[in-house]
Amino acid sequence: MQDKTKAVLVILVFILTLSGSMAAINGKAETAAQYRLHTSSSFRYAVVHNEVAKALPVRQVWVLMEDKAFTEENLKSLFELVIKRFPEPYEMNIWVYTNLADVPTPEEADEGGMSEVKDAPPLSGAPTAVCVRNDKTEYINYFYPTPKGQEHGKIVIRAPEKPTSK
Repeated sequence: MQDKTKAVLVILVFILTLSGSMAAINGKAETAAQYRLHTSSSFRYAVVHNEVAKALPVRQVWVLMEDKAFTEENLKSLFELVIKRFPEPYEMNIWVYTNLADVPTPEEADEGGMSEVKDAPPLSGAPTAVCVRNDKTEYINYFYPTPKGQEHGKIVIRAPEKPTSK
């Protein structure tokens, strides 16, 4: 009988230890989730490429974001987050992808031609955008799927200044 009692006690101690460990893990996960709420944006995104072009001082940033987060409000927020993170050089193109298949591989990027596709829809049909900032203007071109096919939208953040006549 004593062996059974010892075995039951060992099992109880193990269960109590395990449940205490799980509570600690859950508490850490909850703390991490609360930290994330206070320090990050309301949507998930990752910078997958960041480079300053050698020929011209223009930063090229590629961002992969959640498809469900692709809204005009979030695109504007993303634009602000990226330019805050990478303030220099002033001229910048931010390519926003929601499908990994649309993100150029390093070999595709080496071939060039990215500037020619700022107004072209993505190959996959997934939502995508390009945010442009230069000394003349700031805008976001975006494409999103509809039952009729790809639709195009544009958000003007800062329009080109019109010359004043005297």
